[in-house]
Amino acid sequence: MRQKLRLTIKEWRRFWHGIILGIIIISGSAWFLNYNKQNKKALKEHGEYTIATTLKKVWRASRGKTDVQYYFFVKGKIYISWDKLPVVKGHNIEIKVPEGKYMVKYLSENPDISEIDFSKPVTTELKQQHEHKQKRSE
Repeated sequence: MRQKLRLTIKEWRRFWHGIILGIIIISGSAWFLNYNKQNKKALKEHGEYTIATTLKKVWRASRGKTDVQYYFFVKGKIYISWDKLPVVKGHNIEIKVPEGKYMVKYLSENPDISEIDFSKPVTTELKQQHEHKQKRSE
């Protein structure tokens, strides 16, 4: 014969708390992935470029990885962000930290959304072209 499962009130509460917590975690993860996907799409379609300067390497325990913190200016306001340290075939790419200059793509309506391109170090020629372009747009 089949035995009935009898749970105490405390056990039922614990069970339902686990179910609710699981739903919250799954919903939050889905929202975050969708938000991140929308930001990447917006950057790809509407992003603008400027020059960013690296500040330091930062260990992000939440990601279990090292990120690079950087800053850039848009319309005279400073924005500080970070991006993952680039890895190619299991090896970190050599980047200059601090004071490395790289191109960063940002959303003009929300510059807090940005992505640095470590494959595009800024040369003096590129910097001059960028400054000339900025002066023409002012």
